[in-house]
Amino acid sequence: MSDAIIITPACQNETLTAEWGRLVWYVGRKYGNSTEMTLGHCYLKPGQSNPEHQHPTCEEVLLVEKGTILHT
Repeated sequence: MSDAIIITPACQNETLTAEWGRLVWYVGRKYGNSTEMTLGHCYLKPGQSNPEHQHPTCEEVLLVEKGTILHT
């Protein structure tokens, strides 16, 4: 893989909808633009959380735009 940044149009991003909110994926092995990181936009409904999980083969980036989170 080259060091080039691959940007996909929003209409091509995968969206996962769940009871707790939704995830819009931008970067990851599945999308062919990174083998070491996943990046997505997570929208959590107030008082909700996404299920506990791990990322054993890649890094995860979290950005809180509004509100607060507890991340463990």
